[in-house]
Amino acid sequence: MPVGSLVTLDLPPDSPVAELPWVITIGSLGDEEDWEPVVCGPYERAHALALAQAVVADEDLLAVVEPLLPRPDAEAIRDEIELARAAAEA
Repeated sequence: MPVGSLVTLDLPPDSPVAELPWVITIGSLGDEEDWEPVVCGPYERAHALALAQAVVADEDLLAVVEPLLPRPDAEAIRDEIELARAAAEA
C-alpha cells in the first residue's frame, strides 16, 4: 500500500509563526513521475496539516506544509534571500 510523506516545521506551542497563513505544496515522492508540484492555500496551520495528511495517506506523494511569509517589497525579499544564503553557508 502506498504511503506518502509530510514535511513541516516543528514549532514551539507559542510560536507566532503558527498564526500565519500556511500553504501546501504537493509533488511526486519519487523520480518515477515528472510533473509540476501543486500549491494550495492559504489555510490555517491545523487545516493545512489535516488536508496534507489526507492527500498523502494513500499515495506516494510528498506534501510540504509551510507558512507564507509576506514581505512588503522587493528589498525585504532580497534581505530574506541573503539570510537564507548566509544560513546555508554557516
